[in-house]
Amino acid sequence: MAFARPPLRDRTVLYLLSFSGYDEAHEVPQGLTQMGMAHALGCKRAQVAQVLIELKDKGMVRERVCHVKASPRRMKAYVLTGDGKGLGENLRRSVLERELQFTGEDDQTKEITVKDVLAFYPKRLDLTGLLRISGGE
Repeated sequence: MAFARPPLRDRTVLYLLSFSGYDEAHEVPQGLTQMGMAHALGCKRAQVAQVLIELKDKGMVRERVCHVKASPRRMKAYVLTGDGKGLGENLRRSVLERELQFTGEDDQTKEITVKDVLAFYPKRLDLTGLLRISGGE
């Protein structure tokens, strides 16, 4: 099942969209830090840092210092702004509608949408996970 990954910028927005409930939370998960994002997205922290600078400059992401779970000190965390959430929803719809060619055990090639793939593996795979394991950049 070949799938060209979206650029890191888009994957970062989609990833942050899954944390939209933490906009004003006193304590946030490790996943909202640069290291947490790098781990989840399968890239280097420096790459995430560059993307976050670009997204902040465009008003899509807001940086805040707050308590991070399992960390003894406050750290920078990143959340989407209203515009960032709008972009994320558009990206999400676009990715979910992509069609993939899937070759089954019977060697028959079929067209299937990303949405259908995720529905087939609801407990083992989410959109961020699919984007992480899919083809190179």
